[in-house]
Amino acid sequence: MTIKVYISGICGSQEIRKQQQRVVFILQGLQVELQIIDVTDPGKDEDLTFMQEEAKKHGKKTQLPPQIFNENEYCGVCSD
Repeated sequence: MTIKVYISGICGSQEIRKQQQRVVFILQGLQVELQIIDVTDPGKDEDLTFMQEEAKKHGKKTQLPPQIFNENEYCGVCSD
């Protein structure tokens, strides 16, 4: 089981940056197998589209990082 965390390496919001760091630190502290996907990296357009579409399917008003998945199963955002 790999937990995927979709983040943005280029982030103008300090709050979003803090949320991304918090999610990653908590999962690393729990020694969870973790894959971090930066949707702002070149060639990650498909990952960005996947993240946004899955968030929309689950009724999220905003599709901003961080978004958390268990493999390809949507788990939620930082506040979830």
